[in-house]
Amino acid sequence: MWKDLLTLTRGEQRGMAILLVVLFLLILLRINMHHFYPTADFSAIVSDSLIASQLQSFPGDLAATSAPQLHNLEPFNPNEPDPEQLRSFGVPANIASNWVKYIQAGGSFKVADDLRKLYGMSEELLEILIPYVDIPQKSSPEARRQFTPAFVDLNRCDSLELASFGWTGQMMDSVMLWRLDSWFPTRYSEHILVDWNMDSIAALRLSMQKKYKSKDGYRDVIIAVNSADAEEWKLLKGIGEVLSERIVAYRNLLGGFVSIDQVAEVYGISPVLFGDIKSQLRLDSVPLRQIKVNYASVAKLRKHPYFDFYSASELVNTRRQKGYFTSLEEIDSLKLFDDERWGLLRQYLEID
Repeated sequence: MWKDLLTLTRGEQRGMAILLVVLFLLILLRINMHHFYPTADFSAIVSDSLIASQLQSFPGDLAATSAPQLHNLEPFNPNEPDPEQLRSFGVPANIASNWVKYIQAGGSFKVADDLRKLYGMSEELLEILIPYVDIPQKSSPEARRQFTPAFVDLNRCDSLELASFGWTGQMMDSVMLWRLDSWFPTRYSEHILVDWNMDSIAALRLSMQKKYKSKDGYRDVIIAVNSADAEEWKLLKGIGEVLSERIVAYRNLLGGFVSIDQVAEVYGISPVLFGDIKSQLRLDSVPLRQIKVNYASVAKLRKHPYFDFYSASELVNTRRQKGYFTSLEEIDSLKLFDDERWGLLRQYLEID
């Protein structure tokens, strides 16, 4: 019986022989495999992996982080970016675009190192630009008021004041004579008056307006400053079509008058003219058009006559950094306005 179990048939013997041959060939192929396939060079793969790991260690895209090639550099103010100038410097297009958008959105740079706030700005590019950054120092409200150019009212000034500008006797006598029956429609800056000569005075004569001989026709006219239209304003002595339109336009920009004295802020209304008509003005109560300071943009704030770019930008930047204002006192603490101007402006601001 055991002999039968250990005995292979002819077919089984043939199959066993074929299997042994196949196994031998596989072993032989494995031993000689290196003769069919060359040894792989992994140096390139390792090099690419190192480069990839280095790129991941830098912020921004590849264009911004590659070694910058800048040229034609000169001092510039980063708060007034000029796309053409940035391109001439060689600043990458994506960074230049982000730069302009940042300023248009109300952002600003107080120191040169603030440039790193720009998306895509690399350390290499920042180190090259910083020596050329020139940010003008912002003066305080008191300093700005100190250097505000002085204006002269030729309807009231005396000969001694005119002589201080280097005027000749003929120039002074002409002004004193002409203003007896006419009035100068506006005030003039001191630095302009210094450069005037007799030809300038003669040309000015053409813009002067005749004084009214009698006020009887105007004594009974009373104007409600917040509701009067342009036609009603023209009923006042010295107010013509141009000034009446200016008054209404200025009132709309303000959001309404809160003081009669604000009428004197309209361009073209001299102190003399305002003194003549002030007694005929009445402050009527109307709802003011207020500004929601927690939502207003820099552009929105600048539309109001009492805001300039500096004060609007500072207010918006402070709101972004510290959150919404909860009271007008928080804005007052920024000291962006003098006390007189703030007393008027706060009535046009709304905290919600």
